[in-house]
Amino acid sequence: YLQTRGRSAITSRDQINFACDTCSAMDYLNNIGLIHRDLAARNILINSSGTAKVSDFGLAHFRGLNLTSRKFPVKWTAPEALRNDWFTSKSDMWS
Repeated sequence: YLQTRGRSAITSRDQINFACDTCSAMDYLNNIGLIHRDLAARNILINSSGTAKVSDFGLAHFRGLNLTSRKFPVKWTAPEALRNDWFTSKSDMWS
């Protein structure tokens, strides 16, 4: 997206649309019980029609599973998840 349009072409309206698309995707994931665990700007892709898509589900897991893996992006991880290694949809919202 940025390669074809450049950073200067991203308007406030575009940013709002990207945020709304991302929120809709995260709401869907929450409704099916999937926790992304790696939501960050680098994992939001913009398609040619300007729609934001959430990507990279490599760390995702379904709600209720307590994973023993300590692999997650510390910079974007909610404090409670760092303390007790328990992720929820609220942890995704922190990201």
